[in-house]
Amino acid sequence: MEEGKMKAVRLYAPRELHVDDVSIPEPGPGEALVRVRAVGVCGSDVHYYMDAQIGDAKAVFPFTMGHEFAGEIAALGPGADGPPVGTRVAVDPAIACGKCETCLDGNPNCCPNVRFPGSAPIQGALSEYYAHPAHLCEPIPDSM
Repeated sequence: MEEGKMKAVRLYAPRELHVDDVSIPEPGPGEALVRVRAVGVCGSDVHYYMDAQIGDAKAVFPFTMGHEFAGEIAALGPGADGPPVGTRVAVDPAIACGKCETCLDGNPNCCPNVRFPGSAPIQGALSEYYAHPAHLCEPIPDSM
């Protein structure tokens, strides 16, 4: 594997997965780069695998699935307010918009514009690294 590259499992068509070498993402403003250590397989991943879509959400190939993940903080992007590098974390995959009335009222868990990694068209975390909002990375104990 080349420097700056990682492995990612990507869907190329229904029921067609490949393990590819892709670039390690750079964490953007407010993001943490998570070194992924575990990814759960959700029912939505199965739908994408079988049909390359869920309802109107269609995978754009190649598509990386996975939104239930945990790992450790590998780097922080500019202005990231999250756990320090090396911290083991569980990741909240629900990325609220932060701008709608629901979010501004303090209820981002009910955001009608919520986005998820691994939910088309957003690429997922079935890879070695994933850049995600740092405030959604929750520290977990070493015993877990």
